[in-house]
Amino acid sequence: SLAKNTVRGVSNSIAKLTDTLSVGASALSFDDDYIREHDYKRTHEQPKHVVEGVAQGLKSFGKGLFKGATGIFSEPVKGATQDGVSGFAKGVAKGAVGIFVKPVVGTIDLVVKTTEGIRNTTTYWDPTIKPRRYPRHFDPNGILQPYNAEFALAQFLLRTVDRQVFVSHTYQFSSILQERQLLIVSNSAIVVVQDFGEPTLSWWISISDIKGVQLCEREIVIFLSRPVSNRMMESPTQIRVLRSSSRSPAELYHLIVQHIRVLRGVVNQ
Repeated sequence: SLAKNTVRGVSNSIAKLTDTLSVGASALSFDDDYIREHDYKRTHEQPKHVVEGVAQGLKSFGKGLFKGATGIFSEPVKGATQDGVSGFAKGVAKGAVGIFVKPVVGTIDLVVKTTEGIRNTTTYWDPTIKPRRYPRHFDPNGILQPYNAEFALAQFLLRTVDRQVFVSHTYQFSSILQERQLLIVSNSAIVVVQDFGEPTLSWWISISDIKGVQLCEREIVIFLSRPVSNRMMESPTQIRVLRSSSRSPAELYHLIVQHIRVLRGVVNQ
């Protein structure tokens, strides 16, 4: 109906605008752990309806007040433990900034989650029709191939996982990994999705960040040119390990190396 679409459109616009403000405000805290945790919750906690949205918003608001108030004491201690006197000074600065910034971020998140909840409420009771199979994967060369269920699933996940972050990517190939994970390689990234039933982004790396690829007996090790962290509370790392269950390590290794060579030249092996 017109009223339903109007409410959804307005609430969606407000949610997107305030979400952008929230990201910018959190960056002003200069607290890497706080920013990482905030980004994770922002992208992985989506309210299904307005009640859940208000609840998540109030939780974020309360956490912002708490972290802002306690940071003035905890950040100097944390900095001194890690870097001594210089760390203590940085901690004092972080705490002083955080006491103002983090409550503001919490307030903005209250608006974000509430409006996201209002938007999602408009479609909460809509009937959902599930297709019998995922949309067909089309070869990057434009050649029509027989339907492949794994390729179709991988392409669907690449376009939908983590709030459609990779929707503009072009699917290249995939491989089932151990521990219920699926490796998806696009034209510019390597993406690992966890649990096909309720898929979530486990981690991803940009092709441009890959320094080298090494084939071991049962796994493939990818070395990165800089420390990368994609998950909440995960320490940055320069190594990613792949353990395939649908392909041999050698086959997957050669696919990855060949793909990287085509995109940006030979990598270190």
